Order: sequence, then structure tokens, then C-alpha cells
Amino acid sequence: MRSTASGDRWTLVLIRHLLGGRRASRNLRQRTGIAPRVLSARLRQLANQNWITTVPAGSRSLYAVTERGRTLEPMVAAIARWWVDHAMEEHIADFGPFSETSAQSILESLPFCCATTSPAARR
Repeated sequence: MRSTASGDRWTLVLIRHLLGGRRASRNLRQRTGIAPRVLSARLRQLANQNWITTVPAGSRSLYAVTERGRTLEPMVAAIARWWVDHAMEEHIADFGPFSETSAQSILESLPFCCATTSPAARR
């Protein structure tokens, strides 16, 4: 990934969500809070650079990582593990909101989640 692309705000966040499975633009916006214009621009940029692709799903399209995008999985997972270790160690993460939610929502809130979907479902 070009250094400018990987350093762009939201790039790794989007890749992280798409590593978990195909997602619609609306779903990505809800999960990340990215402004619609910024989201559209970033998705277009990532698609142009072959990190993600669009997948037809009825009357709409979903976004998914390409094989090239999947090569970022170890890096994103390592960043997530580091964040969890340090957040727990330094008590910088607020885990209070998760006292009455499902394990799935807790995992989805972490920087990376790969254990909740099978490899086939992520493609």
C-alpha cells in the first residue's frame, strides 16, 4: 500500500471492517461514523488501488477486500492485539458500555475482528 494511502485517515479502519466480511456503504458509515463524502472518496480510492472491490448484491453493491487487501490482515490484527494489550494494561479503554451487550458487539468494537466470521463468509 502506498504510504499516502495507508496513512490516510480511515483507510485501516475500513480495511479492518471489510476483513470481517462484505459490507454496504451504509453499514460502513454506521459502524465507523465516517462522513458520507469522505467514505465515498476513501472507498473509491481503495477500489482504484485494488485493496477492495464491489460485489453485486441484488439492487445494491457491497464492498469486500480483494486478495491484495487480505494481505493486510496480519498487520491489522497485530495493531488490534497491541491496542487491546495496552488498553487493558493502562486502563485507557472504557469497557463499561459492554456490561449488558453481546460478545459479538464487544468484538466488533475492537480495532479488528476476525474470529467471528468464517473465511468463506468474509469473501
